[in-house]
Amino acid sequence: MDAGLLTQYIMNGLMLGMMYALVAVGFTLFFGVMDIINFSHGHVLMVGAFTGLATYFGLSEIGISWAPAQVVIMLTVATICMAALGMLIAKYLVLPLKAAPPLNTLLITLMLGPCCTRLFACFIRKAPTPSGSRPCYQQTPTHLAISLSGSTAQ
Repeated sequence: MDAGLLTQYIMNGLMLGMMYALVAVGFTLFFGVMDIINFSHGHVLMVGAFTGLATYFGLSEIGISWAPAQVVIMLTVATICMAALGMLIAKYLVLPLKAAPPLNTLLITLMLGPCCTRLFACFIRKAPTPSGSRPCYQQTPTHLAISLSGSTAQ
């Protein structure tokens, strides 16, 4: 096996492990400290990943190609979007149900997953749809990154 390929596998494994650790810390903090079941952490992470990808496409389109600047801007935008989404979920969905039975909180945070996944499927070309459901676009799909000029990135 090539040393470069092995290094890439190691880096990919470390990055995936760090993402799993962040989601696990989120579960632990919510359940351990606040006694609230919240299963939306993975989907908030998904929103951050797609936000980072869309930011990358937007930066590439406006001509910012210096990799360190792209990484810093992508991380900043993705972090801000994930924090804002987390605050909205906590304020409007989770905390109002704190006195309710735990099953209510569990169900509402579990349903955020399909909602987020379906929302992002609208922005991806040829996104799979569940059998029997209609795609969220009729004729022309919207691509993931929408440029500042109004055209879509290919």
